[in-house]
Amino acid sequence: MAQRIPKSTAALALAAISAAGLALAGLIVAILALGDDSAPASAEAPFKSDPDAYTRWFVEQALERYEASGLEETVAYYNTAASVDGQWYVFIIDEDDTMIAHAANPDFVGRHVSAAVGPNGYPSGLAVAAAASEDGGWLDYTFPNFATGGAETKHSWIIRHDGLIFGSGWYERGPSKADAPAYTQAFVREAVNLYNALGLEETVAYYNTEEHIDDQWYVFIIDEDGYTISHYNPEYRGRDPNLRIDPTGYFYGDDLLAATETGRWVNYVIRNPESGQDQRKHTWAVRHDGFLFASGWYEALP
Repeated sequence: MAQRIPKSTAALALAAISAAGLALAGLIVAILALGDDSAPASAEAPFKSDPDAYTRWFVEQALERYEASGLEETVAYYNTAASVDGQWYVFIIDEDDTMIAHAANPDFVGRHVSAAVGPNGYPSGLAVAAAASEDGGWLDYTFPNFATGGAETKHSWIIRHDGLIFGSGWYERGPSKADAPAYTQAFVREAVNLYNALGLEETVAYYNTEEHIDDQWYVFIIDEDGYTISHYNPEYRGRDPNLRIDPTGYFYGDDLLAATETGRWVNYVIRNPESGQDQRKHTWAVRHDGFLFASGWYEALP
């Protein structure tokens, strides 16, 4: 006759078996995780329809890989095509501001960040390196989208970690030149972004060059006292604010200097460097940190 096992004893036995099963399952998962070097374990990826969140997650993957596998393996991975996800790729910059990983453009690897420039020589790489912080931050600039082949506005999330810089970004098509007002505002905004990243001296130096001119668009910067401190034409630098009178006799200086942080449009007649003729200029001016950043577009006089 079979011996009856007390219910309490049976329950204890089942619990022990369940615990052993859970432990075994956990061990199997751990072994599988150790054997999978394709990516570090992390939170679930956000949808790409939320590109800000996806970009931050994408950079976090790189940081987790670095912590788990070290610099050498991380750099090796992010220099492969397998690390590129559509428009997303990770770039890594070392302590000497040398690009050490950039799968989208291998020509940048091993070169100083100053080699990574956008349209019209815009110092994108220098701005990225200067803007990086341990807390992370966003930087917007125009840069080639290697997925489409065109220059677009890139929104990069950049973070400094262990002296290294990890970053990635997503792209957005900015306004076209056919929409002159919107294009002008974007052009000025890019100048403000450069100032925020690199500071006044390097920003002034860049906008003093003819290289930055984009057809009819160029940036000029005015200081707190109303003097122009940056202009592609040396004749305008340091010019007396009282001389801001156009050929029609309109003194536009006061209207220009009245621009605030929200920006304003000021219209006056001045020479168009592209055509060499006096034309109506529509200038967008924005006050930032006490300085005035401005650019404009032209139309022929009636």
